[in-house]
Amino acid sequence: MIVVSDTDPLNYLALIGHVEALPMLYEVVIIPKAVASELSRPSCPETVRALIESPPVWLRIDQAPESDPDLSALGEGEQQAISLAQTLHADLLLCDDRDARDAALRKNLRVIGTLGVLQEASQNGLLDLADALAKLRNTNFRVSKSLIDRILEGHRGS
Repeated sequence: MIVVSDTDPLNYLALIGHVEALPMLYEVVIIPKAVASELSRPSCPETVRALIESPPVWLRIDQAPESDPDLSALGEGEQQAISLAQTLHADLLLCDDRDARDAALRKNLRVIGTLGVLQEASQNGLLDLADALAKLRNTNFRVSKSLIDRILEGHRGS
């Protein structure tokens, strides 16, 4: 499975201590250089920067192709992640930003965000979903309480 990630899912999964779920779910995650740069900014928390300063074997940093002009309204990391996913014929793009997700869907890419990764990891017995969502709510991740409640209700029903 070819999985490309934008910045936010890696950032939030590292912040809440569940980034190790990625290789268990997908084996290898590929990021473009712009995403690596965004994750290594001095303003990023140390746990996030450490992921890029000494990348684990499952995290591959690739050169992205030239970005599609249709993506010019997006940030550089989002542009490169979508372009790289297209070039690699990725099975999945990890992305949270609504505009980037919409652009990726228009490019016929399959997209999942941080919440989807956490749900999938929980279904595979890799983490406690309620605990992970509580940790996520303690970051600056924007999600409504009603969505969290729906996710937890759906999880209990499965």
